[in-house]
Amino acid sequence: MENICKFIPVSSTTDIIQTLNFVHETKRHAAAEEKIAIYRVHYVTAGSGLVQCGGVCKELHPGDVFFAFPAVPFTLSGDNRFSYMYISYIGLRANAVMERLRINSRNFYFPDLGELEQIWRQGISLKSDLLDLMSESVLLHTLARIGERAYVKEDRTGTGGGSETFLTIKKYIDDHFSDSALSLEHISEKFSYNKKYLSTAFKKHFKIGVVEYINTVRINYACELIRRGYTGVTDIAGLCGYRDALYFSKVFKRKTGQSPKSYISEI
Repeated sequence: MENICKFIPVSSTTDIIQTLNFVHETKRHAAAEEKIAIYRVHYVTAGSGLVQCGGVCKELHPGDVFFAFPAVPFTLSGDNRFSYMYISYIGLRANAVMERLRINSRNFYFPDLGELEQIWRQGISLKSDLLDLMSESVLLHTLARIGERAYVKEDRTGTGGGSETFLTIKKYIDDHFSDSALSLEHISEKFSYNKKYLSTAFKKHFKIGVVEYINTVRINYACELIRRGYTGVTDIAGLCGYRDALYFSKVFKRKTGQSPKSYISEI
């Protein structure tokens, strides 16, 4: 069986989840470490394997779902029958949904989702001119099932998610990340919180600090701009809210493992 890889046109809209490709991988067996600059959700279709991410190792079987994250190394291997499908995606909404569902490098594996097989197989077989719609549908359906499972678990255990206040703060960052004045200090003043308290509480709710979240949103947007054809590092830095192109380049490399120029040359 041959690998299938179908690429999806890049949208000009920013506040979305943008799917990039839909792949059915059938020839990947040997262990190999990867570091990517985007999100990927995987659905195991056959055989068995192992995935390691963030120091956590999980066995993989048909029906399991697992994720990979920007700039986070992961290792994947499998037996001779091991195969899986995956969808790559980026976007500001992707950041928000992943954090809303608490999907991260320590919580990346979701077993026994065999009910998703039909929609994944239908999606990869669809005509290319509709693949953007179907890939997004498959991605969102998968995320919704994971979220539904998580919320059922919370209802049974009596635990809850983050407060509306901190969801509002996170949305404020999503809406204003391109403003170079956006900072922990600015947000603290706007929402009338002590800076130290805000930083600690935000991280408790979302497992990421305020400054790190701002940089994550900005660098993900930088990757979108590059995929749309932007090549000027200074221009990209400014559009993402960075006054200093050198600092932007430093953060970009820390997040993606590549310099902006290297990333641009590969697109």
